[in-house]
Amino acid sequence: MYQQWRDDTCSFRDFLFHALTNGWIDTKKLDLKDKYSSTEDTFAALVDKMEEILDTDTSFGKQIYRYLVEDETLSGQELCLALFDQGVLEYDETAYQSLLTGGDAAAFTFIKQKIENIEITPAQLALDPCSGSVVVSDVKTGNVLALVSYPGSDNNLLMSDPAYFARLQNDQSLPLYPRVTQTRTAPGSTFKMVSAIAGMEEGVLQPTETIATQGIFTELGLELRCNVYPGIHGVINIQQALAKSCNYFYSEVGYRLSQDASGNYNAGLGLSRMKKYSEAFGFGEKSGVEIYESDPHITDENPIPSAIGQGSHSYTNTQLNRYALTLANRGTTLKLNLISHINSPTGAVLQTFDRKVTGQSEFSETAWDVVWEGMRKVITDGSYNALFADTPVTVAGKTGTAEENKLRPNHANFVCFAPYETPQVAVTVSIPNGYTAANAVLVAKDALDYHFGKIDLDSILNSSASDSNMMDDNE
Repeated sequence: MYQQWRDDTCSFRDFLFHALTNGWIDTKKLDLKDKYSSTEDTFAALVDKMEEILDTDTSFGKQIYRYLVEDETLSGQELCLALFDQGVLEYDETAYQSLLTGGDAAAFTFIKQKIENIEITPAQLALDPCSGSVVVSDVKTGNVLALVSYPGSDNNLLMSDPAYFARLQNDQSLPLYPRVTQTRTAPGSTFKMVSAIAGMEEGVLQPTETIATQGIFTELGLELRCNVYPGIHGVINIQQALAKSCNYFYSEVGYRLSQDASGNYNAGLGLSRMKKYSEAFGFGEKSGVEIYESDPHITDENPIPSAIGQGSHSYTNTQLNRYALTLANRGTTLKLNLISHINSPTGAVLQTFDRKVTGQSEFSETAWDVVWEGMRKVITDGSYNALFADTPVTVAGKTGTAEENKLRPNHANFVCFAPYETPQVAVTVSIPNGYTAANAVLVAKDALDYHFGKIDLDSILNSSASDSNMMDDNE
């Protein structure tokens, strides 16, 4: 009977009658006046109950509107006019009249302009991607300077407007979900500095060594492609491999880390080494921020893909930021502090959260020099050189475009610190399903420009949305 209803070969009324007579519905939850009501009376009470529930079910309302839009019962013109009628947009007589006379063609231009001007956000439209996060921390203290999750919410309205809170709860873009501390993604190529250090410290990769790379790594039946495949990066060293984000080079490093003294492949050995160096960069524990944070997950499978930030690596943006901070500190890992101190109601200081070192790695200065130079080349030796040309300070960073689901866009990650010579801040950007790391780089550049005084808050608030970069970067 259920299948007949799904196939439209029986009516919804017949389906409900069948459900009632077969005891599929708990009639005790219905408002029945008589304990021995007829099926007709029970059916009427069921319909009343359904109407009562659906009248306040916003999800059902959205589903109805979805069908109306898909069936073109509601036109693009009508949807845009509704934005004014429902107060989503401030009334604009010129735009309103243009929509009335211009039809759906005018509606397309209208909606595109409103998105570019950020009068309508990707989050409001539940576009993919419509989420992301940014963390900025003080390299010397671990103090968090910015912890941003998008889409977000207005805490002041949360306290004063119950309707606002209800709207947020039903928002498909999940603005109440703290992505910055709870969303985990694969780090992608941002992880390659760990592999570089591990290779040098374990002696399987020499600081000045070059590798003749191919476009695809095929050992053990793998097919790990570089971004230039079927082309090749050629003969390159560690720094160049970071700058070009060469998957072949760091897959080879992962393969070497997984070979025992006799040259035999040992996945367990590779994973144990991966774990050792991941923990050295703080990935073995939460970052320390004083709010709920998802547990990190160091890879426990596929050591060769893991060396390029895939495998089962999974970290939050806060954990990526502490990793960037550790890189900037050349091995000193700090707890991230979101709170400086706690006062009593009378103003007495009850607790302070001071700089806390949680780890210290004793890697060689040569290894650090090589990795730093490679991170600097990421900025200077490619398309990002022009982008950061007007940034007030020198920047070192690493992009990461990570694939976790072939049915969804890749994740976009970027980790960096600045100034390169004497680091002050670490900035990390994570955009789940953000297509390419180049989009994360654009956000980090704005954060650095703001922090170091090139742009002010007004210029940010009054700017328009920039086009996302849908082209491949050096991933």
